[in-house]
Amino acid sequence: MTGKSKPNRRFLPKGLLVLHEDDDILVVDKPAGMLTMGTQKEKTRTVYYALTDYVRKGIAWSRDRVFIVHRLDRDTSGLLVFARNMKAKTALQGNWRQTHKKYLAIVHGRCEKEQDTITSYLAENTAGVVYSTDDAAKGKLSHTGYRVLRLGRDHSLLEVDPQTGRKNQIRVHLADIGHPVVGDSKYGLPDKSHKRLALHAAALSFRHPVSGKTLSFETPAPEYFESLLGAPARKDGRQGISVSLETERPESPRPEPQDKPQPGRGKPEGKKTRPAGHTPSRIPRGKAEPGGDQGYKRFYRAEKTEQPWTETDNKPRPGRGKPEGTKTRSAGRSPAQDTRGKAE
Repeated sequence: MTGKSKPNRRFLPKGLLVLHEDDDILVVDKPAGMLTMGTQKEKTRTVYYALTDYVRKGIAWSRDRVFIVHRLDRDTSGLLVFARNMKAKTALQGNWRQTHKKYLAIVHGRCEKEQDTITSYLAENTAGVVYSTDDAAKGKLSHTGYRVLRLGRDHSLLEVDPQTGRKNQIRVHLADIGHPVVGDSKYGLPDKSHKRLALHAAALSFRHPVSGKTLSFETPAPEYFESLLGAPARKDGRQGISVSLETERPESPRPEPQDKPQPGRGKPEGKKTRPAGHTPSRIPRGKAEPGGDQGYKRFYRAEKTEQPWTETDNKPRPGRGKPEGTKTRSAGRSPAQDTRGKAE
């Protein structure tokens, strides 16, 4: 049986809050500016180091420890899950694709589309910079959905749904459409007037690795978000900008780069075709203005949606008889389903 305990903030650094604790997992609210795990230059000011000290209650020779399940960027705040044993870690990571995550992001400019899904292959260079590429051999197919919650004069507040979990995925994709995250000097605008990255992991839902019970957590964005946009009092009396896991994902399609022509569509004679994997030229990074919608623009091709089949399709239309000898489809039977595999 999974036991719960009351969080003891005595061994936690300022700004790190434990939201849930039991024998198998820990769920925390990470502040911006704190690493998830250590690096060669920074080994102690990390969430991993702090939680290890927390579960050991300050006893250096204790064998208690935590296990990293996933990570957030240093400048991203919000929800993080840690396992307290290897069995829980393996179970959580094995089912991580079923985990539902939502982020809040404030971006430069006013988004033209109310909601959309951004798709590209993401690769990383030797300098640790992630970028979009058209070469499937170099990158991993990635999808990021977003929905506009509020529009300001120079900024937009977005609810972001990362449908895949690549490094820096949200930051790269939002920069690709010309709306980089506020405070993102790595992928966005070189602006020192903003003190931190305006990206917050606001909601998280997953199955407990032992009990199988669905756990859901939500945390409002820091006050920094309110200073950028302002947040009126909510109906429940609470302050702050937040999202709910009950909100449906954007219905925008997940377009995939296609090199092959669609069946039944011939190429008109004399018409020039674009080489496989080629996309329209992009505007170099750093050219976007804070209040405008300039910058990277990606173009996506929505897949043609199939019309639903109904039993009435078997009935002869008025004035049209059924030719003798023709076979009809039995009631309840639908056409062959599309057997294309789901993109990873």
